[in-house]
Amino acid sequence: MNIATDEELLHIEKMLENLDIDIAFSMSYVRKTQNLSFRELSRRFSGIDEVMWKRYMQPSYPSTRPIHIVAAYSWVTMVPMTSFYKGLKIRESYRGMDNEAVDALICSGRIPTTQFNLFLNIIYNFLDPKGQDCVDNLKQKLIKEKSYSDTDIIPLPPYKIDIKKFSRDYYKSIAIEMKKFRIKNNFSYETMAKVLGVSLYKYSRLEEPNTYQTFSMSLGARLKLGFKVNSHVDFTSNMVDYPEFHQLRIQQNTRDQLIVESLKHLSKKQKRTATEILKKLAEAYICEPYR
Repeated sequence: MNIATDEELLHIEKMLENLDIDIAFSMSYVRKTQNLSFRELSRRFSGIDEVMWKRYMQPSYPSTRPIHIVAAYSWVTMVPMTSFYKGLKIRESYRGMDNEAVDALICSGRIPTTQFNLFLNIIYNFLDPKGQDCVDNLKQKLIKEKSYSDTDIIPLPPYKIDIKKFSRDYYKSIAIEMKKFRIKNNFSYETMAKVLGVSLYKYSRLEEPNTYQTFSMSLGARLKLGFKVNSHVDFTSNMVDYPEFHQLRIQQNTRDQLIVESLKHLSKKQKRTATEILKKLAEAYICEPYR
């Protein structure tokens, strides 16, 4: 496995300079897009109140936005976690996403599988033979990996998420998978800490399944960019209290890949048209109740 050079790590560091500010803007953008009030949002969680949600979405709030908070928020809003990088310089590197692709990802989360596949078919008919071959190859790869199905049911979140229970489940899974990742690739603790941008002590705690130390959203970005991995979905595979979240992440990751691969073969004008189609399709579901 190739890892980022020192120069590339410096570049990643620069891209993440205003991470928490941009995450705050993105969370606020999604909330407003979905007409989700702070009162309703606070009802969806135990352990985090309306005041705290307002702080997380206030760019001037100095503390970090923990990755487990954004993860839980992404589940309630059904917006892929990658979409919270909207507006960051990092988005191009993260998945080759331009503005149209980011907007499409934000709209895709709550659309049922049948309608989502209909949207993909519309784009597919825009593509030239080369583009269609690329999309076909990706689908076959995803089918082989058992991460794509025409009949997948979207795992909706429970009406109320216990944020303390969720965070423990989330970080425990990350700890287990991070240790596996390090051992499998024969990386030293020093290398892991350096690439993830944390101290050696903090990294050692990251691998401890019962410490529950919080980490910022930069963890996922540094993992993906620093170790040049295609996905970090597996890091939630050991969640036992909220296993549905991992299933959702698999589906979101699959949709991410299919949307980005499909859109990148379109012209700028075609991308705008395709994104508008998806937005209109999403409007029928964004304001609908979960239950």
